[in-house]
Amino acid sequence: MDEQSRQLEFIVREKTRSLVEERDNVDALLAEMLPKSVVHKLRLKQEILPEKFDSASVLFSDIPGFSHLLSTYSPWDIVSLLNSVYSEFDRIFGLYDTYKVETINDSYMVASGVPTPNGTDHAAELCLLSLQLLTSARSCLAAEELSARVGINSGPVVAGVIGRKMPRYCLFGDTVNTASRMETHGEAGKVHVSHSVERLAFHRDNLRFVLRGTLSIKSKGEMQTFWLEPLKSLQ
Repeated sequence: MDEQSRQLEFIVREKTRSLVEERDNVDALLAEMLPKSVVHKLRLKQEILPEKFDSASVLFSDIPGFSHLLSTYSPWDIVSLLNSVYSEFDRIFGLYDTYKVETINDSYMVASGVPTPNGTDHAAELCLLSLQLLTSARSCLAAEELSARVGINSGPVVAGVIGRKMPRYCLFGDTVNTASRMETHGEAGKVHVSHSVERLAFHRDNLRFVLRGTLSIKSKGEMQTFWLEPLKSLQ
């Protein structure tokens, strides 16, 4: 009886340990897809309600000329190249108060100020991040003579979890659309930002904004925009 009891206790301990490891693996996977606060609510089976953030910043990055590679590179080379670029991007964005929203093809989207508000620091956080992203992209894409293109905008956003089988934390609103416009109206190897970003981050000693001028932006009309340029200490 004692021997059987010990065996049962051993089996229970092993099963418990296995279940804990499995739960930790699931949590780690969910943490790559959703904010920790959302994962916690899902575990408690709580309803995930949309949130409005009055002040946040959104960054879009892509690789101009990437579509040309699709017709000249093998699938293996394409995936390997993007993996090297965005794996390095993932490492860098973890150094700042930012949240990676998604990666689609050669487009990379990051936010700051969501899901955890950080006052008005979000603009400077993404500006500093963007300069490192450009440096990293130049290194990773030097052989292809390509570079990244970055656009940033600040303002209110709405955030929520979309989907059930593969839920994603998504951002919505004019701020997101304008950030995308900053990217598409930018240039390779440069960071293009809106006036709202410059207004929130101009006071940072390690950031330098140069007026680009007034542009006609789709769905926005005339907008005053800026180039973000690295100081010598950041080059």
